[in-house]
This record gives sequence, C-alpha cells and structure tokens, in this order.
Amino acid sequence: SPPTAALPLYATVQIQFDQNPEDIGMKLKNRLDGTVLFDRPTSSYGKSLAGQTTHEVIPIYSKKGEHQTYRFTIEDNNKDGLCCSNGYGSYELYIGDDAEGQPLLSGSIFDSKETWLIEVPFSSPPTATLQSQDGDIYATVQIQFDLFPEDIGIRLENNLDNTVLFDRPTSSYGKSLAGQTRNSLAGQTTHEVMPIYSKKRGDQTYRFTIEDSHGDGLCCSNGSMVRMNSTLAMKMSWKGSLCYLEVALAAKQCG
Repeated sequence: SPPTAALPLYATVQIQFDQNPEDIGMKLKNRLDGTVLFDRPTSSYGKSLAGQTTHEVIPIYSKKGEHQTYRFTIEDNNKDGLCCSNGYGSYELYIGDDAEGQPLLSGSIFDSKETWLIEVPFSSPPTATLQSQDGDIYATVQIQFDLFPEDIGIRLENNLDNTVLFDRPTSSYGKSLAGQTRNSLAGQTTHEVMPIYSKKRGDQTYRFTIEDSHGDGLCCSNGSMVRMNSTLAMKMSWKGSLCYLEVALAAKQCG
C-alpha cells in the first residue's frame, strides 16, 4: 500500500498588513499543472485591515503521494512591500497550521513582487527558494559533494532582518535508495542560485551557513579533500554604480 502523507493537506499564510492593505495581492499556483489554488488580486483587502493580521488557509497537497511544486507570489502596487513609510508589515507561509512550528518562508521588504518556489515532496521536508526578480543581484554556490551529499545542508539569511533567502536542510540532496550503495549526487558538482540584493534596498549583510550532519565537512575519508568554513558573514554596499562585497569568517575552520 502507498505510504501515508506525513504533511498536512493545506498551507497557512499569515500576513500583517502595513497601512495600505489594498495594495497587496497574493497567488499560489501549482507549477506542475498550472492550477491556481489561491488568488487574491490587489484591492482584495480593504482599508479596514490596515495594521491588522489576517490568515489565509490554502489546500496544497495531494493524497496521491506525488511530489508537488508550487509558486507563491506576493505583490504590492506601491512597490515597497509591507514596509517603510507605510508602516511595518510582514508575511509568513506555513505548511499546516501557523500556530505550530516555524514558517517555511517569510518576508517583508520587496519591490513590486516577491516569488517563492515551494517544493513539497511526499516523504521528506518541504523547501522554499526565493526566485530572482529584475534588478536583483545573485549569489551562486558551486558545491562538489563528497560521497554523502545527504549529509550536507546550506542556508543563506539576511543578517539585518533574519529573512531566510535560501534553505536546503540536510537530506535535501537525496538519499540512497534501498539496494543502492551510492547517492546519485555523490562526487558530483551542483550549483545553487540565490537572489540576494537589490539596488533599491540599501546596504545589506548576509549570513551563509553550510553544515554536515556527519561532522567532517566535504572532506577526508568521504571524498573531496576540500575543507570549509561553516559560516561566512557577507556585507554588500554600493559606491556609485559599483557593488562591493566584504566577506568575513564568522566561525572557525572545521577539523
């Protein structure tokens, strides 16, 4: 018999509005078949919700046990997100009830819109990745795995507001299937693209973390001899039309 779904069959969006709720719109779409599961175009939320918090419950998950991919978009007609001169607001999306656990994704400051790609596997934890927008600058992580890619996790956070811009927890890069002795990504190189910066948002500081649940990094008896630093602090600033990146070690080297 097929396995029982380990995840709830719905997502919850919690949104705290700034002073202009009528400027905000949200949409959740199944990326595989194009089905729009939730749509609140701009002007859907009335002025009476200014400064208030509301919740939207969205059915997202199939009982058939299939991997699903969704695209969540939040937009703002005023092009400053839930932020700044119009008061502070924020949004969070949870798999299941927003009263339980940590949000899968969250945000506050953006330009005209912000889009997330949500992966909901049937038998492993869901992930969310912020998608690039026009005007953003990207970071690219190139990682050559040792023999155990499933031990590796990567995370990028904005150090100023703790927004998680990219998150791949350990086990995200596949596990060996029954009867296999080797993960298909073992020894392979992959690339991850992360939108991290907009010229309109001012100077930013980021925290990049890579972890290994086995405790020896991408190294030694398990393959590649490359040692790594577990955490990097990155600061980006603009001087004229040029972007400057400062990188500082925030943790001692492994080993």
